[in-house]
Amino acid sequence: MLLNWIRAWGLLALVLFSTPVFATPANILLTFDDGPNPVTSAIVLDELEKRGARAVFFVLTSPETLFRNMPWRMVFTKGETEAGLQTMVQEVRQGHLLACHWGGTYIAQSRYHPKRMSKPAYDATGDGVIDRVSLPGNALESDLIQCQQRLNQAITIAQADPVDGPLQHPDELEYIRPPIWKYKTRKFDARPVYESLGMKMILTDYKLGDGGQSLQGIPMSKRMARRTATAIMNGQSEVVLTLHDSNARTARNLAKTLDALELALKKKGLVQGVDWQYTRDINAITQALEGFLQRKGQGEADE
Repeated sequence: MLLNWIRAWGLLALVLFSTPVFATPANILLTFDDGPNPVTSAIVLDELEKRGARAVFFVLTSPETLFRNMPWRMVFTKGETEAGLQTMVQEVRQGHLLACHWGGTYIAQSRYHPKRMSKPAYDATGDGVIDRVSLPGNALESDLIQCQQRLNQAITIAQADPVDGPLQHPDELEYIRPPIWKYKTRKFDARPVYESLGMKMILTDYKLGDGGQSLQGIPMSKRMARRTATAIMNGQSEVVLTLHDSNARTARNLAKTLDALELALKKKGLVQGVDWQYTRDINAITQALEGFLQRKGQGEADE
C-alpha cells in the first residue's frame, strides 16, 4: 500500500516538475529564402496549408526580366517574372508575409550587397526616375526600392479579391533578410539603408542547413528540431527557423522536416497548441518577428 502511494506521488511529481507549463504557446515561425519558384514554392505552400502554418517568404526580385549569370546559361525565374509575381500573390492570399531578400542583379547578390553602397543610384523601377531615398543615393537603395515596388504590386493584386482572414497590406514591407547573411563589410554597413527605407533586418535562430538550390547545403532537420525544442524548454517565446523554398529537395522533404520538428517537441513533453504553435496569421508573424528583434536585435550573428 505504501509502495503504491509513493509510486503515485512520484508520477505526479514527474508530471508537475518535468512538463513545461507556459502562459501562452511559443510561436514557431518558418521563414523561406530565395523564392519565389513557381514549382517548389507551390509544394511548400501546400504543406504549410495542411499544417495551418503561416510563414515569411524573403523573396528575390531583379530589375531585369531575366538575368543570365552562369556559364551554363541558367535562367533565374524569380519575383521579376510573371510566374514569380503570381506565386507571390498566392503567398499573400494564403496569409503569409512577403519581405525583401534582394532586389538587385543576381551577380551583385553573390558579391555581398553592402558593396552596392559604393555604386551610384539608378532607375531600378523603369519609370525614368533615379530610385533613391538619400542624396546622392546609392545602388543598394535602388535595388531595395525595386524589391519593395514589386512586392507591393503582388500584395495589391492579392488584396483585390478579399479572402477570409487578415492579409498583408501594401506598404507593410517592414522586414528584410540580407542575402548570404552579409549586411556589412569593413567599409560598408547596409543597416542605415534598411532604416531609411523603413525596414528591419531579420536574421534567424536556426537554419535547416539547405541552400538556395537543390545541391547546396547539407540539411540537418533533426539538429534544427532539437535546438528548437531546447529553446522552447528554456522559455523562449518565439523561434525563427530558416529554410529555402527555392530548393527542390527542401520542398519535397518539407513534410518529413516538419514531422521531425514536431516529434522532437513531443519527446520533450511539449504539446502543440498548449506549449507551442506555428504562427497562424499575419498578426502572429509580426508578434514573432518583433519578439525576435527585441531578443536578438539587428546585429547579432545568426545561430
